[in-house]
Amino acid sequence: TSDIRTLYGNVTEDVLFFAQSTMWKSFDFTEAELDFAHNHVQLESSFRQIARVARTALFGDRPYLAAHVRFEDKFTQIYSDQLSPAGVFIRRLARSWVQNITSEMYIATQPSKVTSSYFEAFRSAGYLLTFSDKLMDIPDVLQFLDQ
Repeated sequence: TSDIRTLYGNVTEDVLFFAQSTMWKSFDFTEAELDFAHNHVQLESSFRQIARVARTALFGDRPYLAAHVRFEDKFTQIYSDQLSPAGVFIRRLARSWVQNITSEMYIATQPSKVTSSYFEAFRSAGYLLTFSDKLMDIPDVLQFLDQ
């Protein structure tokens, strides 16, 4: 935590944005520090509010699953070929019995990848997919992003 205090101890802004990686990977947290950070670091209230608006627009009050599927890009080239086969992911979901709760799934991924054949296995397994590009169809989200 001394690195965090040194770098950000005097910051008065409400939002810190880590463009090259996440905060969790930027610092060598101990287990206790990581638990503390996960329990105390939260999105600024306007971010939480727009997330609720987006959730309601996409899913209403229905439960849904969410996954971030990251294909190779300039930040993940060192992990090339690390994207697990869709079937492996689907079997893990099946073991957790999530389809007893919902088959709706939100997928955060690059807009250019929503038509990837990778997602066919999810559809074949009965998942109803909604991709992150649908956020751009929500006027309140667009207005929030324009601020």
